[in-house]
Amino acid sequence: MIAKLLSRVGLCLTAVALASGAAVAKVTIAIGGAGCLCYLPTVLAEQLGEYKKAGVEIEFVNFRGGSQALTAVIGGSADVVSGYYDHCVNLAARNQNLQAFVVYDRYPGLVLGVSPRHTAEINFVKDLAGKKVGVSAPGSSTDFFLKFLLAKNGVAPDSVAVIGIGLDATAVAAMEQGTVDAAVMTDGIALYLAAVNQAGLAPGSEGWWEDSCAEAAPWGFDLAQISVPVLLMHGRQDNFVPISHGEWLAAHIPGVQPRMLDDDGHLTMIEHRVPEVHDWLATYL
Repeated sequence: MIAKLLSRVGLCLTAVALASGAAVAKVTIAIGGAGCLCYLPTVLAEQLGEYKKAGVEIEFVNFRGGSQALTAVIGGSADVVSGYYDHCVNLAARNQNLQAFVVYDRYPGLVLGVSPRHTAEINFVKDLAGKKVGVSAPGSSTDFFLKFLLAKNGVAPDSVAVIGIGLDATAVAAMEQGTVDAAVMTDGIALYLAAVNQAGLAPGSEGWWEDSCAEAAPWGFDLAQISVPVLLMHGRQDNFVPISHGEWLAAHIPGVQPRMLDDDGHLTMIEHRVPEVHDWLATYL
């Protein structure tokens, strides 16, 4: 099935290349969250070389949500948007026509989930009134889905604070840290969160207790004894470990290179900072 879909993508983009009259056409594709499983065919086609086989040079531009990706196409900075079909319907109602030429999702695959910190107070859609609910980006398909559920259950859309949290690691972090009370996510992320919690708690809760005790017990060495280079990163948006802890470590480790990151939280550094860490390590090889 994937091969067939990629073939259809290649055929459609070939038509673009022929229409342009160029030997190799360059097409900019805007994606509302390239790390999301729902956009796998778009990204996989590039990795498998299907676009090049069709004579098309592709440039991806990644956005936090479909609404921003769509804006890029309407504004002319991108040629094609890989996003949800309901944007076409929404634009048609405003006399702005957007041509859909490949469909690779039979179902929307969206899930409304509740943060582990708020499961006791949110049991029904009506309980979202007055709460903070995450979507990939305001105006995106996840936002449409949320407003549909609210209206269907008699909840005024303006009674809910809508917050853009993206679709991949940032959405996971927002849910785990309690930045939002609930969120509309793709089913892949929801399954990942459920699997992680189940696997983590399968042996019991003793691991959490041991971690907490280790944080309060002596480490077995004096920080002043550290003599190797140390890169210390801490996100100021971290809701698990307070920034004051990172600042304390920075003040007590000799020669440390501290980077207190304004826009990162507890988990987002996995997505944003790994290349930076690798570059730092490479300077000592």
